[in-house]
Amino acid sequence: MTDDADAGNDPETLAAEYALGLLDADAHAAAEARIAIDRDFAARVARWEAVGHDWASTAPADKGWSPEDLWHRMEATFPGEREARVLPLPANDAGAPASAFRPASGWRLGTMAASLAAVVLGGLYISERGRVQEFSERLALVQAQAEVATSAIRVAQVSQADGAPLLSVIYQGQDGKLTARIAEIADQGLVPELWVIGPDGDPRSLGQGIGGSVFVVEITDKMRKDIAAGSVIAISLEKPAPVPSAQPTAERILGAAQLAPVT
Repeated sequence: MTDDADAGNDPETLAAEYALGLLDADAHAAAEARIAIDRDFAARVARWEAVGHDWASTAPADKGWSPEDLWHRMEATFPGEREARVLPLPANDAGAPASAFRPASGWRLGTMAASLAAVVLGGLYISERGRVQEFSERLALVQAQAEVATSAIRVAQVSQADGAPLLSVIYQGQDGKLTARIAEIADQGLVPELWVIGPDGDPRSLGQGIGGSVFVVEITDKMRKDIAAGSVIAISLEKPAPVPSAQPTAERILGAAQLAPVT
């Protein structure tokens, strides 16, 4: 960033530019070598690194935060007139005396402040905002997916005369999977058969099960549409058969319940 003959002779400016990452590769390497042999210069760099860290950590913690807050913090560090300002000692430096800016370098440091402000506000600040925005977008997506998943779940329960559950059903719309728990049923030579009755009123068999068991079935696309539109699930007792029955036997229908969405 420096471009005049005095820049390399001004340890304060060089330390600031090194600490804030404003030097080109050659100048950076030269400054790094100087740190190893010049304790005073190393202390200046450490103090500037502390200042730079303070700037970078200026976060929009409260709702009233604005880029002006960062600019004022940076502006206060640099001398605007022919005056000296003392940089704070780094936390791990208990012995080195605090260094003041020399008036001659004030204009250069002020220019550097303006340039760095643009870098920080255009980079770090936007980067932080970008991360917050990205997190918010991901959170909104997860919430939306959770809402879809929740709305796609439907449940139903058919009770016996004494109030005990006869049939408990949970339908997962995203997977098209229906799970039913069938209570024990007295053996009459008949088996329970489950039905989905869609908006058109036509019952469609889900197949036959066994009393006292859990019944799991993959729902067809047609049934999924019916369930999404609003359907009833019913249970009847039918004669065992290798293929589903065409219709439930009316007098052996044990009950029916609406597949209601979970909200």
